[in-house]
Amino acid sequence: MKDLIFDRALELFSEKGFEGASMRELARRVGTTPSNVYNYFPSKEELLREVFRTGAEQIRDSLEPGLEQRDLRGYLAAVLRTVDANQQLWKMIHQLRMNDDVCRILDPDFRQILTETLGDLERYSTEPWLLLAIVDGITASRLQGVPQPRTDALIHTVATCLEALDDND
Repeated sequence: MKDLIFDRALELFSEKGFEGASMRELARRVGTTPSNVYNYFPSKEELLREVFRTGAEQIRDSLEPGLEQRDLRGYLAAVLRTVDANQQLWKMIHQLRMNDDVCRILDPDFRQILTETLGDLERYSTEPWLLLAIVDGITASRLQGVPQPRTDALIHTVATCLEALDDND
């Protein structure tokens, strides 16, 4: 039951955002009562934290092979594959980050993930914030269905630009 609640919460948060989602709607999608949902998650905020933490772990785990190889092009390819394979999760995370109230709820989790991500990105570039911003922009436009260049051309362009910056340091 807990896994089903989690899956439906991911769908609901992805579709309606945190504030648009209700525990009553979640219970309806699960086929149970709101009180039963509260037996597993004491509040909507705690459910959000669990969905966010688990989602971030899933993304990180899927990118781990690229991190080990220290290959910028391989990492970028892994990110794009992960976005394409987990659009609902990425969409939810992007929506949540844009809501100040949600950011306050998730603040410790956001900070930890950001710190870990920047540490990972230092393996690829002397400008990890720039790499993060580029990946974030590509991800957001991909989730919105904005036409993009071929994946190999996109990866080549980003990697070439970052490598040129690194060479100047």
